[in-house]
Amino acid sequence: MWTSKTGDYALLRPRYTARLGGLRGVACSVGEDTGLLDGGIPHYSCGGVYLPASHSVKVGEAVRLGETLIGRVTRLQASMAYFRGTPLSIHVNQTRLRGVSLYLFLSDRHTIKILPTTTRELPLQCGDSVSLSLTART
Repeated sequence: MWTSKTGDYALLRPRYTARLGGLRGVACSVGEDTGLLDGGIPHYSCGGVYLPASHSVKVGEAVRLGETLIGRVTRLQASMAYFRGTPLSIHVNQTRLRGVSLYLFLSDRHTIKILPTTTRELPLQCGDSVSLSLTART
């Protein structure tokens, strides 16, 4: 659901989030583990995944959001796996986006930022329900 928007971006409250320790965010898989995404896909070309302390992640493993490959782990540091992004197409409903920025939150008032390809306003109203889709580009 949209929470606010400007010509440059819109904030979206995701329907599904996960909690890991005291943090909440959008869940992803890294190898056999599950973590929380932090970063901009694909516009930053990189990001991080906050992992449980007992993770088994290794450099080179796939980072997936749902079934879509969004990157590969390039570096590990404590409970963070840093990844390099892969080419993606992202749409909200039928509108192509430049990217999605994901954050870790301490509270239940979490949002993600969606960035349109141009600075024109997205053709949606605050409060609308939307569908976000990711497709790997080859």
